Amino acid sequence: MNIVFRVVIAASFACAAHLAAAADGTITRATELRADRYVDAPSLRLLETGTRVEIVGTEAGWVQVRVAGKPGWVRASGVSGEGATASAASRVEGGRSAYGNIVVAAGVRGIPKPSRHALVIAVDSVTSGARTQRWPGVEHDVEAAVQIARRIAVPAANVDVVHGDFDAIQAAFARLDERVLPGDQVLLVFAGPGTDVGTDASGPSCVNSWVTSDGRTLTPQAVATHLAPALANASRVLVLSDAAYAGAGDAKDGPPRRTIVLESRGRPRCTEGRPPGFALEAITREKARVVQLEAIGPRQGVEQPHAGGVFMQVVTDCFLGDATDSDRSGAISIGEIARCANSTGSGGVLASVSGDAAYSPSFAVRAEGDRAPVAPAADSARKAIDEVHAQRDARIRVELVASQPVLAIGRDQLELKLSSDRAGFAYLVLLGSDGHSFYLLFPNDLDRDNRIAAGQTLQLPRPQWAVTSQGPPGKDVVLAIVSEAERDLASFGAKEGPFSASLTDAAGRARLADLLGRSGRADNAECAAGARRNLAVVRVCSDAYGSALLEITER
Repeated sequence: MNIVFRVVIAASFACAAHLAAAADGTITRATELRADRYVDAPSLRLLETGTRVEIVGTEAGWVQVRVAGKPGWVRASGVSGEGATASAASRVEGGRSAYGNIVVAAGVRGIPKPSRHALVIAVDSVTSGARTQRWPGVEHDVEAAVQIARRIAVPAANVDVVHGDFDAIQAAFARLDERVLPGDQVLLVFAGPGTDVGTDASGPSCVNSWVTSDGRTLTPQAVATHLAPALANASRVLVLSDAAYAGAGDAKDGPPRRTIVLESRGRPRCTEGRPPGFALEAITREKARVVQLEAIGPRQGVEQPHAGGVFMQVVTDCFLGDATDSDRSGAISIGEIARCANSTGSGGVLASVSGDAAYSPSFAVRAEGDRAPVAPAADSARKAIDEVHAQRDARIRVELVASQPVLAIGRDQLELKLSSDRAGFAYLVLLGSDGHSFYLLFPNDLDRDNRIAAGQTLQLPRPQWAVTSQGPPGKDVVLAIVSEAERDLASFGAKEGPFSASLTDAAGRARLADLLGRSGRADNAECAAGARRNLAVVRVCSDAYGSALLEITER
């Protein structure tokens, strides 16, 4: 549907950069100098903290350096210096540089949000009976997890890192449950050893489990129980699990795996037939809101003492800049993070997704890239709409119905019924059949009252405005959003009559997700962490929304 004329919107794209000349740098933590920019590339030597290097160039999350005249590659998170952040991806303020506003490719700011939380569980040693086993690289995974939390806008005060025994971890879950309010989002990271445990319950006789430092286990069912109060409120829980499980053995001719065989302690005998991986998503009551990314395959739980788990290294780099927005939606999904992780070396698959792979905890860092096929603009725009819809809170039920799903060009008018089971603010966005523009149809300059009551049905358009089919022939997509908190859509795009319109370029696609997915008061002091105990304030500050999609045919 072509409402009126087009307005060109300037967009600024970040492009990968290489240094014109070598620069000095310093190794900030012990790291491996590798022959190529992959975590499984041959190690040339260990570079100790404080080693001076000559920075030659950059490639997303990697920096090419020379040490004593010999070239090699190190992870960008392990080296400081102006050259280390020369590439656009590495300059994103998502963890490699300071806190503050995160400026991504399309100019969208990822401001730390009090509505986001992270719990990082790190187990670097286990004592079972008379035996103690250690994994010295886990400390690096803590750093990596904090970088990921920053990248997805978790404030520093909302990151809880726990090392220790079962009781300490249980207390950390209780703190998380206390903090999480309706509509919040949670990141849960486990870096440590795994094992298998026999069960008395129906279902598999053996399950994979995380292990605490005192040799006790956290089965998926136990973690689901600990998470239940938080999950009752959270719109999404993202779980990153880097462990191996009993039977994986040690990696031959390489670093050890994070796995341990525990003493029985009265548990039933563990037999084969257990499901693969940790399988948390599968046993939670709120499956639609739990997304899990975990280490699998030949490098499952592989530990590098000077760098941490291979899974955490690779996934961190994918979050901080390596992942490509392959569908040009304007956001990086967990599916795209996994695709990035599985393309980083020659060791086969590394990461597996359970749950909604379309969940996007962060905005696009590289909207363009040599590893991603060029997608047609119309297809990219539809992907952007779909991705906004995929981030909805499934507990907010929104329905959108058209009186005529097929419109005659130049004659018929768009007529819609919008209802919600929860009170809030309603928004309608139209992707025209030409695929070139997003239109904010409602609210608009003629009709600004977009409040909707629980159970109410809005008839749209209202008498003071109308939308007539103008072609070209094809399909329009209408996205309806109902959010508890009002959105600030002043920067949505240029005016076209009473409506606002934005081009479906990379900037427009990223802006769509940003504006619809964020409370209009997110930057205000009232939404700061300390003020969020008041439930009225929580509603004003909530990022959560429900949504519905509808296709209209013009001919």
